[in-house]
Order: sequence, then C-alpha cells, then structure tokens
Amino acid sequence: MSVVVKELSVMPDHVHVVVLLSQDMSLAKAVGLLKGGSSYVMFRAHPNFTRRYAKGHFWSRGYFYRSVSEVTEEVVRTYVREDNDPHQLRLS
Repeated sequence: MSVVVKELSVMPDHVHVVVLLSQDMSLAKAVGLLKGGSSYVMFRAHPNFTRRYAKGHFWSRGYFYRSVSEVTEEVVRTYVREDNDPHQLRLS
C-alpha cells in the first residue's frame, strides 16, 4: 500500500492535494494516513499547538475528493499549483 503526493497546496482553511494511490489503498485509509501523519509532524514540530488543539484534533473530520477521470492529471496539478488564492502556500 502506498500514497504518493504529486502536488500539494496549503490554503488558509483547506488543503489541495493530488495523490497517486496504490490499487489496494482505500481513499479513507489514505486520508487517515495523510491527516494523521501531518498532525503528528505538526504537534511534534510545534508543541504549543496542544494549547490551541487541546484534544489533539488538528484536522476537521470531513474531506472532499474528486477522481481525475474526466480531465488529465496535469490539468488537476496545474489547478492546484496555480490557484489564485493570494494566501496559498505552494509545495511541490
């Protein structure tokens, strides 16, 4: 099982991420790994986050996804990379 992050953009209130999942990886499992792993890294890097997120919940419960079946991967990656939000932090 694997998750490969192809493109990632951090917005003020959400994250856009393009991932490639192995065929045996469910979407729910991938989201859990991404949210759980990033939360772990954030709390380790910034111990003071425990004051703001007292129960250890860095992310909200929900998520939205869309498959790339109707457009090419490059179109989606370009959208994530070049979205016009001035507060966006781009990582690729």
